[in-house]
Amino acid sequence: MESRSSVGIVLRVVACGFVLSLTSVALSETSGVATASAPVQTVDPTVLKWSGNLRHRFDSIRNESPAAGKNETYDQTRLRLRLGAMANPVENLKIEMRLATGTGGTSTNQSYGDTIKGSRNYDFKLDRAAFDYGINDFIRVAGGRMANPFVLVGENDMLFDSDLNFDGTAFQLGQNWGDVEVGVSAGLFILDESKDTSAASASDVRLDALQVNAKVKMGWMDVIATAAEYTYNGVSQHAAIVTGDFAGNSNSGGVYTYGYRVTAYGLELQTAMSEIPIRAYIEMAQNAEGAERTASVVGLRLGQVKNVGDFAMGWDYREVQKDATLGILTDAEAFGGGTDGRSHRFTAGYGVNKSLSAWLAFLSGEKGISAGAAPAGRQRITLDALFKF
Repeated sequence: MESRSSVGIVLRVVACGFVLSLTSVALSETSGVATASAPVQTVDPTVLKWSGNLRHRFDSIRNESPAAGKNETYDQTRLRLRLGAMANPVENLKIEMRLATGTGGTSTNQSYGDTIKGSRNYDFKLDRAAFDYGINDFIRVAGGRMANPFVLVGENDMLFDSDLNFDGTAFQLGQNWGDVEVGVSAGLFILDESKDTSAASASDVRLDALQVNAKVKMGWMDVIATAAEYTYNGVSQHAAIVTGDFAGNSNSGGVYTYGYRVTAYGLELQTAMSEIPIRAYIEMAQNAEGAERTASVVGLRLGQVKNVGDFAMGWDYREVQKDATLGILTDAEAFGGGTDGRSHRFTAGYGVNKSLSAWLAFLSGEKGISAGAAPAGRQRITLDALFKF
């Protein structure tokens, strides 16, 4: 069964909020433990807080396909610019606006001389436009085109690309009991709004999502755990949501073969050694339909680039089977994006100055790992100069 009632998800979130509120009141009255409160905000309706980043990238990609007798390498230089502003017109209300280069979705990169040639101007499109309102100390609601509202262990991008934004409404509940933090996030997001009742794309496509997360401080180590269900309503027998691109998912006759109701579990361990942050994480996911429907990622991160001279390293390995999740939303870099692939990724970064950091990444994997297929190798090297302002 593909669909899951949006009303049911919202009711579950409201129920969780009610339980958390009762628990909060009980603790505050009996043990003196205070409820979690939102950070103090400076309210000034006349002020916009501007921020942005510019990334200049050299990108080298090698594709191998022995079955097709193909072995090719191509290089490209790419640009990414993001410019955002944050407003805080009244207490507990934030409004975010951001513009970005690229086509959006899972990439805000603009390749020089690719879709726009002859040194003509590039597009600069709406990337985010959202509000975030704190109803009280532990319930928040957000709406519009927003950043990913879910906790991702290790900030991994197996199910959702890091450039991806969400169109719709999200609810977040949170409570803090000393060394234990618990949160619930739910969202209703639109992927395809259809008004043509006669076409294969007649049904709307919507993501209904519910996640429970917890963070426990255990002396020298913090533990983060997540459990989520992502239900993509209306996908089965729907035409390609992004024109002609099924992104690795099973399809026949120009429509998706399966629906996608994905259950995901994540675990992250955070600690530090000689003041160097260390993060180890794993996430596993499984779709309710399809023969090849599981995905997993495991990774390790050392260090964090914030100041001059800071150094960071990372590694992750993922395998995403053909119908583990909806392919058009996954990371666009590992094995070329989508599903039906596996890949290692190694990264290193260095803080050159307060604004500039340099990053190197190497990805090596295979595309087309489903049963009976001939996998095609794919390697990628990226070198980035990232400026933040």
